[in-house]
Amino acid sequence: MSASPRPRPVLYWRVSPANEGLVFATPERAEEIDALHRAVEDSQTWGAFRAAMPADEYEQIVSIVFDEAGEERPEPGTPFDSSVVPGFCDGDYPPWLQKEMQSVLPPDVIDRFGRWEQTAINGVYLHFDEGFRPRVVAMLMRAGYQVVRREDLMFW
Repeated sequence: MSASPRPRPVLYWRVSPANEGLVFATPERAEEIDALHRAVEDSQTWGAFRAAMPADEYEQIVSIVFDEAGEERPEPGTPFDSSVVPGFCDGDYPPWLQKEMQSVLPPDVIDRFGRWEQTAINGVYLHFDEGFRPRVVAMLMRAGYQVVRREDLMFW
């Protein structure tokens, strides 16, 4: 009896709206970051925000915004404003996946097509020019990855 083939690892990709670079992530991480973006951007009230967020993330945010400031936590019906989420307006929250790509991409892909960029505010990140997309995707597929475009998800 022959062993069944190992499933190919999956990477989602999209083009970052912030810098036009390619972003690669595991499906789980891309979906997690997408859910955080949607919770912050779509919530109209603090109750809706709480319901949309993972409990630990919500606790961390309200602790910083309210508890550390000595203010009462908002009631569920209180209007929610995304600008109060620490780091959201600066691009530091939800996490920026271009800063994490070295942990999911093979080193030879990074060495051949990636470049480390320094930003004025957010530090260093790994940038892949969108023009390299066909060659990067082909190289990943040759390395055994299944590569899926997911512009419908908000991760960058």
